[in-house]
Amino acid sequence: YYTAGRAFKENLLLNPSTRFTKDPLSSRSIDKAEAVIYADASGRAYYFESEKSFGDFVSLATPETVYGYSEPK
Repeated sequence: YYTAGRAFKENLLLNPSTRFTKDPLSSRSIDKAEAVIYADASGRAYYFESEKSFGDFVSLATPETVYGYSEPK
């Protein structure tokens, strides 16, 4: 990770949510630095544990979805 100063570095160390998130398809905890990242049309970022997980997520898209995907149920 690269930071813009000491305060950012401390935040990375003290706040795990700055480094880790859950894959929206598998719900597994993943390191953001190692994730496959997808941003939807609104700019919201999604982090995936693998290209396969990303592909499976995108395959859930339906014509009714606003941004070309649907949340897993």
